Order: sequence, then structure tokens, then C-alpha cells
Amino acid sequence: MDIGCSHFLVRISDGATFMDALSKARKKSEQRNAEKYMVIIPQVVRRLEGNDFKIPPATTQDLREFGQEYFTSKDQHEEYQYFAKYDMADLMYVFNSKEINFYPNILVIQKSLKNEGLFSIFTHVYGKIQTNKNDNVQEVNVWNGSHFRDDCNGGIVKDTKELSCFFSNKMSDLNGEPMVFATFNYPPYSVLEYNVSGNIENFEDGIEMRIAILLAQRMNFTWSLYVDAENFWGEIWDNGSGNGMLGAVSSEKADLAFAAIYLWEHEHDFVDYSETYVRSGITVLAPHPLPLPQWITPLLPFSKSLWIAVFIGVFLAAIALFTLARIHKYINISKEPADRYCDPSECLLRAIGLLALAPDPTPPPDSQTGLRQLLLVWLPVWGLLLATAYSAGLSSALAIPHSQPPIDTISQLAESQLPWAATHPAWAFSLRGATDPIHRTLLNNFKVMNEKELHAHSMGRSIAYAVERLPAGNFAVGSYLQGKALEHLRLMHEDLYYEYVVTALQKSSPLRPPLDSLVGRLCAAGIPLYWEGAVSRRFPIMGAKYVGRKLPTPAPTALTIRVLQGPFYLLCIGLTLSLLIFIGEQIYKPKN
Repeated sequence: MDIGCSHFLVRISDGATFMDALSKARKKSEQRNAEKYMVIIPQVVRRLEGNDFKIPPATTQDLREFGQEYFTSKDQHEEYQYFAKYDMADLMYVFNSKEINFYPNILVIQKSLKNEGLFSIFTHVYGKIQTNKNDNVQEVNVWNGSHFRDDCNGGIVKDTKELSCFFSNKMSDLNGEPMVFATFNYPPYSVLEYNVSGNIENFEDGIEMRIAILLAQRMNFTWSLYVDAENFWGEIWDNGSGNGMLGAVSSEKADLAFAAIYLWEHEHDFVDYSETYVRSGITVLAPHPLPLPQWITPLLPFSKSLWIAVFIGVFLAAIALFTLARIHKYINISKEPADRYCDPSECLLRAIGLLALAPDPTPPPDSQTGLRQLLLVWLPVWGLLLATAYSAGLSSALAIPHSQPPIDTISQLAESQLPWAATHPAWAFSLRGATDPIHRTLLNNFKVMNEKELHAHSMGRSIAYAVERLPAGNFAVGSYLQGKALEHLRLMHEDLYYEYVVTALQKSSPLRPPLDSLVGRLCAAGIPLYWEGAVSRRFPIMGAKYVGRKLPTPAPTALTIRVLQGPFYLLCIGLTLSLLIFIGEQIYKPKN
């Protein structure tokens, strides 16, 4: 099976062993071919009857013939007569094994016991195991081996020439065969309404539920629900068993499962996936950014890098003033006293004063060098440009409220070290095996909590909440996020990751080809997008409208003392430092 074969010719001597081995091979095979064609030729020697039960080794090959025949062989010059009898029990076991439901295209050839040279071709009626074993067996045709070369039909007794008569499409009409759907209430994918006693009421809806119901109508089978509300998606263990809806499919308790199942690698070793039909983006609802404290308002007009550039510029301007003053002192021939720019502190204060549009009120002497005069002309221009830019930014910072940087990208979420949480580990299944540091950090920060714990944290700022973003603009939001809790949360613009939604089926399930065909036709017509909107309008999710809402643009506000507390803080700090320095100078000033 692992080499991709789709047609098999099998000769078996033990039907029970063959079906058990076939079941194990199907579950362990990496190839997923749901359309396999198999012809079984049973070996017929099951019981030997004769004068002596000591069968010489040379006679065993002679006994491998169809039907009931007598054989004669000699052993040590003595003649023995044996009777080979075919046992029908093995044939019936093949048809009544549970594994037969994974192979609708199977034929078993048996030699007729009444007519010499005739071989009956049997198949099975697809479906669950019948109470009466004979109800599963159906004769397709009869082949006459003696007329094989003379007959234009190749020995086929019944008038047919098409292969479809041997391998008919048994999946087109299942005649009300019962199937089991594994799912849980997860709007808008699957919507289940519960009554007061906790039982599911008599209606179901959802994007994926509609696909499954339409498949049941097209294939004419009945269905029931398998709901594991505690384990949600569940998990599959290494031995193939598990819990939740994925575990139900892998352990063959359910025929298919749906409710936002993605293309998970580990689970694919135990189940099959259908064609994809919905793109889902996983993002988070993070706490709203806090407003910045008003005392840092004077720092808002410039960014951090620009402030660094301004400080470097002031420092370089002070160095230039001091250097040119020292050069002028040594090259000046006259006996002029040294000017104030020979003092480093004076140079630094003059450079800072340029930012406040406070140039030197004393003009430089006429004996200044040309380079120094040029510097003293351009430094005020530089200060004017910076002061104008700062004034414009300050007016905006005072009028419009500012907040801390929001979490809009996965890198910002990783850098914030803010945990993000959901009700099941399946929300992080797609991040398993990630190698880049950002996604590894996100995987380590993921937390699993129950709905009560998530609701208890919803009014705080300790975690972010995982939600799904659907193609038509709708969101899948947990019921634990409602009302005022959503007013404190903000949707992250970037997706953590995106996946494609599929239906999980049993491995090599014959339901997959008709399901894939149906999904392809629905997606070509855009039906899943229409159903997304229809289900979301019929069953509005509490809080989904808050998640997808556009945040209002901050509007200008009136200036208050609270807004201007930053400049007043600077004034108080400056006056305090000036007073302390003045007192210190008076105390430690040396006496003349």
C-alpha cells in the first residue's frame, strides 16, 4: 500500500488472518488511496479426507485446486487417495469483517461446486454488518473457464462487457446507512442548541454542519452526532486511541469530524483530511494600550532616535564653539582678553540655549575668524528649525491623547511576553515544530485554561485571547468573552498564523472522494463564504461585533492642567535645581 498501488490481486488461504493484516496495513500506511480495487482468489484446501492423513510433501501442491476433487499420488510405491474440500467459512468472514467497509470495490472468485469450469464472482453490499451474513454477499457474474478462448465475451456468462458491472459505484446510494458525525458547539462552524437538561435540540446549523448534511442527502445516509463537549478537538495518542472528536475518528467511533480542524501533521498519521474549504486566521485580542502619563508630554514631539540626534548635535555644537575659541585665542596677535567661549560650561549652555531660540546677545568681536563667524551664524538657524519642529509636535501631543504602543504584530506580542490563552492545546498545534524564535516564543507563552478561568481574567490585563478571523470578516469568539470584557480588549491586526479548515475522516475512508467532490463544487461557487455570513446573521455570536469593530480615531481635547503637568514639572525641577545650586555656591564659594 505504501508504494501507491490501487489495484490488487490477492490469493489467500486464511480470510480471518488476511482481513486483520489488511486492517493493520491500512492504519499504518502513509498512502491515502480511498479508491482501491481488489480481487480475491481464495486458496481452497482447508480440510483433507482420505484413507491416510499422513500427506506426503510431494502431494500438497497437487491438492491446491478449486472445488472438490480426488487426487492420487504414490509414496514408497503405495497409492494414496485424498479428498480436498473447500471451506466456505473463510469467504463469509471476508465479507462480514468490519474492515470490508473500507473497500467497496472488492470481488471474490469462487469455483462452482456444481458445474465444472464455472467460477462465480461475488461482491458485498456496502454498509454495516448485517444480522444475516448471507445478506452481505451478492453474485455479480459467472465466468466459464472452459469457454474462455472460444467465447467472444471472454467466458463471461451474463451479457455484460463493462467493468462498472463488476465494480459498481456503491457510494452513490447508501440506502439510509447510519453514519456518525463528531463535532461540538463552535459557531459559526458548527452550531448546536442545547435545552435546559443539556441535550441537543432538534436542529443544528453551521458552515461545516451544512456541508455534512448536504453530503448525507447526496449519498442517502442517515446520521447522528457524537459530541465530547469536555475535550473539544481532543488528542490522538501514539497507539491510535484518543479523546474528543479527533480521537473518536481515529478509534473509529465516528465516521467523520468537523469544527475548525486544520491540517495538523501529527493527527494526519491517524486520520484522513478532506479538501480545504475555509481559510482561518488565528489572531488574539490583547488588552488596550494604557494612556501615557502626562508628565512625559514634553518628550512626545520627538522620537527616541531624534532626541539622541538632538543631544549629539548640542554636544558637537558645544565642542565646535570651544575648539574655535581656543584656536582663536592662540592665533590672535592682539592682547584681547579670552572670550567666554573658552569656558566649556559656557559653550554647552549657549548650545542648549539655541534650542530655546536664545542666541548669544553679545556680538562676537570683529577679530573673529571667518570659520567661527560662519558657525555662529548657522547654529541659530539650526536651533530655529529644531524649535519649530518641536513646537509643532508639542501642539499635537497636547491636543490629542497618546497611549502606549499597541500590540499589532506577532513580533510585538512576542516582545511583550504577554501570555495568550485558549480552551484547548489545538490552538497551538500549528506552531509545533516552529524553528524561528518569534513563533517559538509564542508557543512557550501559550496557556490552556478552562472557560471559567478565561472569563475571570477577561477584566484584567494579564493575558490575550485567541480568536479566529474568517474570510468574510466574521470572527469565532469564545462564549467566555462577553459584554464589558471586550471593551478592554483590542484585536491584533496581524495573524499569529493561518490555516485551512478540513474535515477529518477515518484513514482511507471511502467517504473522502464524494466529500472532496462536493467541497470542490461548493468552493467553486463561493457557497462557504455565503454560508459564513448566513450562519453569522442567524446565530450572532456574543462579542463578535465588538471584535470586528473599527476603533474610533482619537479626537482633539481641551487643554487642562492635567495635560500641562509635564511643563510644570519641568519648571519645578528647574527652579529647584537652580535654587540648590545657588545655595551650594553661596556655601562653598571661596572668600576673596
